Amino acid sequence: MRRWFGCLLFVPVLASAASIATMPNEGGGKIVLTDDICKVDGKVYNKLNRAYNYTTSGHSSEGCFYVEDETVVVIWNTSVGVRTMRYPAENFTLINRKQSGTRYGT
Repeated sequence: MRRWFGCLLFVPVLASAASIATMPNEGGGKIVLTDDICKVDGKVYNKLNRAYNYTTSGHSSEGCFYVEDETVVVIWNTSVGVRTMRYPAENFTLINRKQSGTRYGT
């Protein structure tokens, strides 16, 4: 799982940025990992990718993530400050994109 997940982060993408994996959260929504480069307050973090989450009540947060061993590490930028959370990579479901012009590798 780690190799496949890691490959998604570093293989060139021929289309615009997209969601690559999701995981249900406690708020009834999802945590979404994207292949966007992470930007926070105008600063670009080239080695991190963008993550966001949302709940069924409409709340959302933005963050940056990276994969470490079998763990997805997300640094959430919330209204109460910055929080680092670790989630087992196996809890995420990879999004299978079979769109024309999009290639994630083999």
